[in-house]
Amino acid sequence: MFVANGCSNATEGKDNVKPIKADTIVEIKKTMNNPALIYGSSFGNYFQILYKQGQFDEMLKLTSKTIKERYTTEQILDAYKSMDFGFKIKLKSIINKDSTNFTLNYDASEYATNKVFRLDVSLEDDTIRFLSAPIFKIE
Repeated sequence: MFVANGCSNATEGKDNVKPIKADTIVEIKKTMNNPALIYGSSFGNYFQILYKQGQFDEMLKLTSKTIKERYTTEQILDAYKSMDFGFKIKLKSIINKDSTNFTLNYDASEYATNKVFRLDVSLEDDTIRFLSAPIFKIE
């Protein structure tokens, strides 16, 4: 049997708690501890979900400035639409090339063959962005 007793009239520690209005915006500034993670998943897994759902415009939003300066929007979208990114991936390691560039190493399984899949990403404006991968080819 579990019995819990409490005191609803306790005031200790409540002096520093202040309510805020529902329409108040609270800004929290915090640097990213692990920029390779996005929405609770690795960047590669999230990017792959966008690919599988055909959300190429969302993929474009997560594309690095380097690629956007080098190629046209049409070229990038065509490359995303034609790449083969339907295989299983699992993040195994992250290599920091410098403070803004990373290589994400994945175990990949494609056509019953295990291999290493590398995805290069860069940190721009506090968001991780796609930089390059072997499956991304622009002609």
